[in-house]
Amino acid sequence: MNSALLHEEITETLYSVPQVSKIIHTNPAYVRKLIKSGALRAIRLGEVKVLASELKDFLERNNGNDLTDPFNIVPLCKKQDT
Repeated sequence: MNSALLHEEITETLYSVPQVSKIIHTNPAYVRKLIKSGALRAIRLGEVKVLASELKDFLERNNGNDLTDPFNIVPLCKKQDT
């Protein structure tokens, strides 16, 4: 396989924890908490990195959820029993 083609196939943006925090308008400590809880998948390559596709998937998976406590993710608006 051509090395240029292989590079093109596997190239994807990697974000650092501070970059992710800027994208989602929070702080780096909270991003680390999301990663530690397993809510946001990451990889350590010298420092912790998040694939752009994982960040997008994370946001889509958690649309409508309250992530105040990443260890206890709940729906944003719970229906009350009547």
